Amino acid sequence: MSYIFSTSIYAIYEVNSLGDTSLDGYIAESSSGNDLKNLYDAIYETCLSQNECKLELIKTPVSKDNQFIYNIYHSQLENIDKPASISPDTTFNYKNLTKEDFVDNNGVFYTDISPVTLDNISKQTGNRIEAYNSGIPYSQILQYNAFNFVIFLIISLLVLFIYTFTRIKINAIKKVMGFSKLKMIADSMKNFLLLEVIILLITLSIHFVYYLNIGRVVPRYFVLIILFMGFIILLNMLMLLFTQISLKFININLMIKNKVYSNTLNYALYIIKILLMLIITVSISFSISKYEEYKEKRDKLKH
Repeated sequence: MSYIFSTSIYAIYEVNSLGDTSLDGYIAESSSGNDLKNLYDAIYETCLSQNECKLELIKTPVSKDNQFIYNIYHSQLENIDKPASISPDTTFNYKNLTKEDFVDNNGVFYTDISPVTLDNISKQTGNRIEAYNSGIPYSQILQYNAFNFVIFLIISLLVLFIYTFTRIKINAIKKVMGFSKLKMIADSMKNFLLLEVIILLITLSIHFVYYLNIGRVVPRYFVLIILFMGFIILLNMLMLLFTQISLKFININLMIKNKVYSNTLNYALYIIKILLMLIITVSISFSISKYEEYKEKRDKLKH
């Protein structure tokens, strides 16, 4: 799941969060050099000269030496965050906005000027200005990864069933000692949460070492992946709670006879293991067959 987060979820977030996210996007109907010059002059006279408003451009990425280069121009560059990309093949360049940059543009710009003031500027210059949104829909995350998410849920649920069944003998001993079902469930949840936290720390360490090695350590990436993995842990905890129905099948007599599971549980565990192997096989085969297609879709997000 951390791989999906890095290559898909964060990739879309990164593109959608370029530059100053507090600004709204607009597009000028006419993008000719003269019309954009007049528009810039009007904005400059209205508020830009006194730093009473912000103006930003994000120019379409260009490919150079196998690098996607985004040029971000801002009128108050010193006041915005300038995160780097985590992708080795993507570069964000932050530059001070000049009149020449604005004129040499496609008419798309970002600003915090009020719609009323922009409407007045539009009438003054005779160049219609409309709202513009170039963001990539987050629904594409589900579109590109629906199969992966379903496989993750199924495999997680099956693994949690196996994990729960392997604790039946422990729970049987606790039951003999007078533990309530609620107490046994709480102990299982506590032990599993500790395991999940350890896995989270290992995952974060691997990511940190990798991005440190390629010189792409971005603080916001680690904040977001912690939140994402925290959500996954919560989901796993809820699924583990669902698997605790196995406590109903604890048979003290069988445990005394040194039989860990009843015949019913043995059959259930056997079926779950077969399903797990089949699903892993199918998911690996599917992932290999769709790998190139996935790469093409990911590259499209950068255009």
